[in-house]
Amino acid sequence: MAVKVDYYDVLNIPQTATEEEILEAVKKQMRQWRKRTEAPDLGVRQEAELRVKRIEEARATLTDSNQRTAYDARLKKEGVEKETTRQDSGAGDLLEKARHYLSIGDYYSASYAAREATQQYGNSAESWYLRSRANAGIDRYEDAWYESQQAIDIEPNNAEYHFNSGMIAEEMGQYGRAIKAYQAASTIDSSVMYEVAIGNVYLELGEMERAVDLLKRTYENNPGDEMATFYYAVAMHTAAEAIPEVQDGESYLITSKEEIEAMRGYVDRIKALPNLDPDLLKSTERMEAHLDTLLKRRFDKNAVFALGDLGADMGCLGLIAVCFIPAIPPALLIGAFGAGDPLFILIAIALLVIEFYVFFKPGWKINRNVAKR
Repeated sequence: MAVKVDYYDVLNIPQTATEEEILEAVKKQMRQWRKRTEAPDLGVRQEAELRVKRIEEARATLTDSNQRTAYDARLKKEGVEKETTRQDSGAGDLLEKARHYLSIGDYYSASYAAREATQQYGNSAESWYLRSRANAGIDRYEDAWYESQQAIDIEPNNAEYHFNSGMIAEEMGQYGRAIKAYQAASTIDSSVMYEVAIGNVYLELGEMERAVDLLKRTYENNPGDEMATFYYAVAMHTAAEAIPEVQDGESYLITSKEEIEAMRGYVDRIKALPNLDPDLLKSTERMEAHLDTLLKRRFDKNAVFALGDLGADMGCLGLIAVCFIPAIPPALLIGAFGAGDPLFILIAIALLVIEFYVFFKPGWKINRNVAKR
């Protein structure tokens, strides 16, 4: 039996994506769609709620190894259920049909109905707007952008039309256009949704401080607003992840105590927020636990390898000699206690302490040495 939804397509990731890449895609898609769940337009809210639901389903399925294996097997064998474009031109209002199809995620049918509505009703702002949303849903962003501008030209004071064009510009990677569109929407309507949209673009641009400052103001000006709280927390979480200097794609390596302290500052601020999103709270707690781990000392196997390399450079006898080095301080301490010589005991203890600091280091120091290699 074919799968109903291609979750890889929902998250815009390849089927070979790692769990880390899946979670990063989920975070990005949630940032993109959650803000629309509070849109004034009922149809937009319904579409966004459906997308959020599918994103959550994708995360649940693709991050569970057993579910993902079964899902991948079905996807490979049976494929995805095909959506048939409904070309029922006669009955019912075409604009209403387009809105309905958008609300259930049937973008092809929505595109057809909205296109027919344009031909039937002429230069209608709403038909252009609905066509734009439908084409954006099937990744026809150039068409969607053009159609969004047609709607705005007809009704320039419609905030939702500007917001829609901003969403499309974001998907196209045209962040300057997106910011202008969201700013235009916010001058027409003071909805929190438009402010968080601008902050989200700053995050995409890597302007973490600017995003955090903007979303902090939005949060403080709208106490208790769930969306303002969510995006403020997301901004701080994203800013925390951007602090480490060593970045590798979607992952990072913490290599200093200063980085830990800076990240912990964001963690504490996030956890202090009321009514925090459960998934975001879990992610923040995982970050906090990771930071705690990096402050603890643990055995540094790289120090042993370095000692082995030194011995190898000295030849066979050197290699044999360095193998016994870790055993020298404990042996000396035992001998010192046996001899009862206080000075001998102090020297042995000092050597043991030195050995401990050589072979057991805080996690962040081990990371720093790894990054240098």
